[in-house]
Amino acid sequence: MRTTLLSLLFALLLFGCSDAPEEQPKPEDGSPSSEAGLSKGSALVLTLAGKVTVVSPSDAKENAAYVNQFLSPGDSLSTDPDSEALLLLTNGTTLSVGANTTFELKAFYQADFKGGDAKVGSLEDEASDSTILLDLKVGDLVVDVRKLKKKSNFEITTPLGVAGIRGTSFRLSASADSTKLSVLTGLVGFVSNDKKENQVGAEKVLVSSREKEPVINDLTDAQKQSIAQTVARAKKEADEISLSTLRDKLGKSFKTHLVPSAGNLEMIWVEPGKFTMGSPTNETGRETNEAELNVTLTKGFYLGKYEVTQAQWNAVKNTAPSHFSGNVRPVEQVSWTDATAFCATLTQLEQNAGRLPSGWAYVLPTEAQWEYACRAGTTTAYSWGNSIANSNANYNSNIGQTRDVGQYAANPWGFFDMHGNVWEWVNDRYQNAYPGETVTDPTGFASGSTRILRGGDWGNAGTTLRSARRTYLSPPSHRRSTLGFRLSLRPARQ
Repeated sequence: MRTTLLSLLFALLLFGCSDAPEEQPKPEDGSPSSEAGLSKGSALVLTLAGKVTVVSPSDAKENAAYVNQFLSPGDSLSTDPDSEALLLLTNGTTLSVGANTTFELKAFYQADFKGGDAKVGSLEDEASDSTILLDLKVGDLVVDVRKLKKKSNFEITTPLGVAGIRGTSFRLSASADSTKLSVLTGLVGFVSNDKKENQVGAEKVLVSSREKEPVINDLTDAQKQSIAQTVARAKKEADEISLSTLRDKLGKSFKTHLVPSAGNLEMIWVEPGKFTMGSPTNETGRETNEAELNVTLTKGFYLGKYEVTQAQWNAVKNTAPSHFSGNVRPVEQVSWTDATAFCATLTQLEQNAGRLPSGWAYVLPTEAQWEYACRAGTTTAYSWGNSIANSNANYNSNIGQTRDVGQYAANPWGFFDMHGNVWEWVNDRYQNAYPGETVTDPTGFASGSTRILRGGDWGNAGTTLRSARRTYLSPPSHRRSTLGFRLSLRPARQ
């Protein structure tokens, strides 16, 4: 299991000092503190040696990396034997990537900053506030982190735990069965998968293995020299890069929200608006229970960027209900009742941590909210067009099971797997037809035990994945390997 304990890391590990973090300003709409106004950071490839490949979620193909390439959140980089790479993050951090290494730039949000002719070498602190999440699947990284600002957060997940970082130079090596954290300067917090905490100080090395207690020892002189030499080479390559080069590669500004209690689950803000819900006929031209409805949503809401994963479920509920095992696969074999219980537990955890304003709660989206976000401004059968292929989504194919979330292209608003993988429970009760032709902020019917599902699953025919397609189950305690859900965050009375 890969999980995070940010509620503890913020206080104990990440800051590494007695200063309290600055109070986060509340957004004007009254929603929880978010990454509002931040942009997508990226990583600049400075040097390469040997065979290095990059996989982007937009095409899921291996492509040869090249110098001066910028990697975006969601991209993965892999090195072959006798290969290496040096990357510079847009906040000023360097990543020296060793041989036989695979890692994903899972998330990277960064505030804007001034460019100009100043060089990276002039930075004592990072260029601007940032949130960085890396997933080191296997291999070796040497990281040199400029001192992070108080509102910033930098984590690296490994198969056996999570490293929380402030400003430090260190090496992190990972395999399926062990993790080695070697700190040259500064302090790095490490939380193992069984939620045990360790703080690794300067010139110390932590070794964590499966079914063994972590051990902390002194770094040898040879280990210190190796890390120092790698950091020095990285600084030499990075220090002359201008800040304007980094600033120009910040992506589009957007508003997101991370949920620490659920392993940094990512959510995207959806602005209010109008759309046509449903479809007058199905794929064969027959009338459906999807009669068109003109919907106005007067209030915005957050929605999960991905389906809730098994690791995120485990972080909140400490159980593993799924038939198909995989930390980054969607949780399944969860009923509507299970999903709403997850929401209630998560709401309580985040309220106890002081991260939710009064009246806000994690809930299942309404059916109208789900289709609004799924369509993302489109009017076609699917969010990408009127036809479907196996390259678009996980549905009736030779896969025959769920896949890790985020393996197909996102829809225009940045949501993944709205079509296929698992059916997603929504909050509404089912009746055969939508009420009327025009409605504002619909929440479904007031009575009934039958609950609605949206999006289709890994075993369905492609036509079942249409944006308008709806199905239902009763009672809401049904559990199947095709049933999962996506998280929403909004005022509880909305």
